[in-house]
Amino acid sequence: DKAANLAPFGLATPALQVSVTGKDNKTTTLQIGEDTPTGGAWYAKLDGDPRVFSISGGVKGGVDKNWRDLRDQRLITSDDQKLSRVELAAGKTPAVEFGRTGDSEWQILKPRPLRADGMTVDELVRKIRDTKLASTATDEQESKYAADFAAGTRVALVTLTDPSGAQSLDVRKKGEEYLAKSSAVETVAKVDKELADSLVKPLDDFRAKKLLEFGFSEPSKMDIRDAAKTYSISKSGEKWWQNGKEMDPTSVQSLIDKLRDLQATALLDAGFTTSVLDIAVVSSNGKRTEKIQFSKGSQTWFAKRENEPTVYAIDNKKVEDILGAAADVKAPAPPTPPPAKK
Repeated sequence: DKAANLAPFGLATPALQVSVTGKDNKTTTLQIGEDTPTGGAWYAKLDGDPRVFSISGGVKGGVDKNWRDLRDQRLITSDDQKLSRVELAAGKTPAVEFGRTGDSEWQILKPRPLRADGMTVDELVRKIRDTKLASTATDEQESKYAADFAAGTRVALVTLTDPSGAQSLDVRKKGEEYLAKSSAVETVAKVDKELADSLVKPLDDFRAKKLLEFGFSEPSKMDIRDAAKTYSISKSGEKWWQNGKEMDPTSVQSLIDKLRDLQATALLDAGFTTSVLDIAVVSSNGKRTEKIQFSKGSQTWFAKRENEPTVYAIDNKKVEDILGAAADVKAPAPPTPPPAKK
């Protein structure tokens, strides 16, 4: 309560002092000295107060900061929730531009309009926004980074646009090191090769390969028609129906899962011939209708979405599984009768 000698606590000449000034211009100073003999705690007191306290290492670490720790370490400060454009120029490949639609889904705008894999674009944005300055870098290291950046070869230039404007990140390579500089920060940062790899990708890596976009929103209607059979399954309330008969929800869910997972093995410009199978899925409370036509090749199926030029190569088994699941949709099992009374 009243420490006459502060030296044993390291508080005669504190190693760390933090002064806080309030709106009333009154200043309070926290003094932190040595660690306790048992470790894990540190001696501390307030200037002008005779009492000595012990505080945890976490408290000390929370205030023991230098200016590098406290600066905004982000290279890009754009709001990822409000991004409207992402432009990427990497290597000798054509520049790619992504745009967000009104329902916040990513689309490829350049080099030509194409469906985008939203998760891949979101992951790209995450890696860009996670690129930060290192608080441990010294002035000498940052000077070297700047010199190496100036002499380096550009790997990629990416620009993110939100309502506040555009910010760009320039990634370059010098020797085996990767360096980045943004339009928002003067300091050059050393970055991981993983960031560079995420920027240098072929266009097809950013394209959507799933045939249907309803994702995790449950469909309300599914129509499947081939030369032999037509299936029309719709939902009313909480129940699924086909030809006026209630269907077993488990068997319907199996069909939904296979439609949701329908994915191309390759993206082509040609190969589709004559449609022999049509699938239509209504989702998002009736707001989204997706239609796909399929033609049969010698080794694979080919599919096209309505009003889109891309031809999707589909593994034979994927289509067979969908047709099998449609055929397996059945009426629910009758309820088990109660046990007979003895």
